[in-house]
Formats: sequence, C-alpha cells, structure tokens
Amino acid sequence: MREILLLSLDFKLVYKIRNSIMDLFDIKHVTLDQISGKHELLIISESETWNRDLPNPILRLNRRYSTHKIRSLIIEKVTQCKDRQCIVGIDPGVSVGVSIIFCEETFETNAFYQFSKLKVCLVNRLKDINFTNLVFKIGNGGGSKKDDYIRHIKQNFTVPILEVDESNTSIREVGELTIHEQAAIKIAYRSGTEV
Repeated sequence: MREILLLSLDFKLVYKIRNSIMDLFDIKHVTLDQISGKHELLIISESETWNRDLPNPILRLNRRYSTHKIRSLIIEKVTQCKDRQCIVGIDPGVSVGVSIIFCEETFETNAFYQFSKLKVCLVNRLKDINFTNLVFKIGNGGGSKKDDYIRHIKQNFTVPILEVDESNTSIREVGELTIHEQAAIKIAYRSGTEV
C-alpha cells in the first residue's frame, strides 16, 4: 500500500483525511522530525506554516473541503493523473450497483434500491471530483430500468453514455462489496457502444 504522510495539527482535517482515503493508502500522522524522503505524498493544512522546507510532493488541503473532494484531490496528486478521467459504471436493475472510477482508482461504490437516491448520489459525488473527462457506462441488462437510467443521465449530464455487455459481471467474489457494486466496477472497466 502506498504511504501518505500527514503533517497537521488540525485534527478536524486529519479526521476527514483518514476517513476519505484509509481504504486506498497507508496514512502516517507524523511530526517534522519523522519526515523521510520515502513517501508518495505529504499532506498539510492550508492554514498551517512550518519553519523549514518540506519535501515534495506536498498537497495543501482545507478543512472545509468535503471528504469526497479531499479523496479526489489526493487520488489525483498521488496517481499524477493528467487526463483526470472519471468513469461511472452502472449495473442496472431493481438494485442498482454504481461505481465511480477516478484516475483509475475506485473512488466510490454503492448499491441503491431507490432511483431517487441514485440521482442524488451521482450529482453530489460528481460535483466534488475535479475531472476533465466524464463517461457513463451502463450494463445492457435491467430492461426498462436501464432505459430510465439512460434517460436520467441524458437529462442531467452532457457526456458520453456507453452500453456495455454485462455478461459474467455478477459473479460473486470474496470481499465487502455487494454483487451489484462488484458488477458496476467490472462494467466501468469494459468497453461499450455509445447510446
């Protein structure tokens, strides 16, 4: 796991950072004397100043940022992502699996049983991600539900929507994710045809 150093006395920010990236990175809260040159990223608060030069790469964060914005900024900095592509994979059906992939890292996965909650999630999450290229990929199952999701996406976003063959995406794998979330991740990484 990649190592992120956290040099901050702003405990609200420290808490937000830990909650936003602990599943992706090894986080070490350090003092000035504990900083070595072997780290992926050093995170500090925008409001703090230090009396010596700090080693790069450095990311300055604000405690007012949402945990999702913090997560996207850290992923972008660590992966050195140039195109900042965001892919939303959707496994349609009665229960909808959703995955958001940003800079080739799984940003978030979720499963919804109500269409209204899916809409709110997409709008809220995507506003905090600093992407330059957004693509929706939706599985070809789900019948009329799939068509409803495509219609909603077209009403709210002017981005490409690709229909993806979702065969063999619902094979259960060991882990904490639901079968719908796992399928949505697989859908996000497949190629498809534009609808």
